Amino acid sequence: MYCYARRQGAQSLAAIVDPMTLDLFRDEYGIMFRALGPVSRHMGFDQIAVGERLSVLETSLYALRPDFYDFLSEPLTVEERRTFGLRPTVASVT
Repeated sequence: MYCYARRQGAQSLAAIVDPMTLDLFRDEYGIMFRALGPVSRHMGFDQIAVGERLSVLETSLYALRPDFYDFLSEPLTVEERRTFGLRPTVASVT
């Protein structure tokens, strides 16, 4: 999803997740989505709209989970990285 969004010119990502998944994204993966509204209940499940600018997500991933940043951005070519203004993978720097 991330590479597709980048290649299509998206500036941000949004999703609907349950509150526990939002915590998992933030705490375990360093994906710093922010809540875009209150928790609501739909079909018996709590859910929340989340989103963030791609640049913010990339910066937090690079700082907090460089291994996961590498995993998500690995399919992008060197030229795409340059076009999108992305940092090199952590593995290519070391």
